[in-house]
Amino acid sequence: MLYPAGPSGWQPYWTGNPTQCARNDDTINGGTRIIDAAGPRNINGPAPAPAVTNGLTGRAYVVRIVEIADGTSSTYLSGEKYINPDHYVDAQDLGDNENASVGSDRDVLRHHYRPMQDTPGLDYSYSFGSAHSGVFQMAFCDGSVRTISCRIDLITHQRLIDRADGEPVDDGKY
Repeated sequence: MLYPAGPSGWQPYWTGNPTQCARNDDTINGGTRIIDAAGPRNINGPAPAPAVTNGLTGRAYVVRIVEIADGTSSTYLSGEKYINPDHYVDAQDLGDNENASVGSDRDVLRHHYRPMQDTPGLDYSYSFGSAHSGVFQMAFCDGSVRTISCRIDLITHQRLIDRADGEPVDDGKY
């Protein structure tokens, strides 16, 4: 399904101004560094400056599997994202207003904030979450998919986000 692309200031890098786009309801582990910043929009312009994170991707930066020092079964790859249900279809949620290929903002990256069930009236667009009652789905770097409680211990959640913090993860806390 195609959705409104949102205001021109929210358009993907290196494109014209599309009026419609596909969007996604899952996102990549962006780590603890917020890189939700504008980059060049001119298709002939320079690439944005790299932004390295402790998650699985950044802006103009890709993590190699050998950089997942905490282990692939202990590191989030991607998962469902929190979206304000008031804006499921109108492209006004700042974490769901651009297309799935935009690259380096909260439409495709989520961070270390507490996960939350989608809640009308609440902008919480840097977080993982879902419309499911109290849980969200996460794919780990080993290919497994697990149901995670929105009430996950916050320290455990942050350890699962950081690919190389060297801290153990207690499976019983999520």
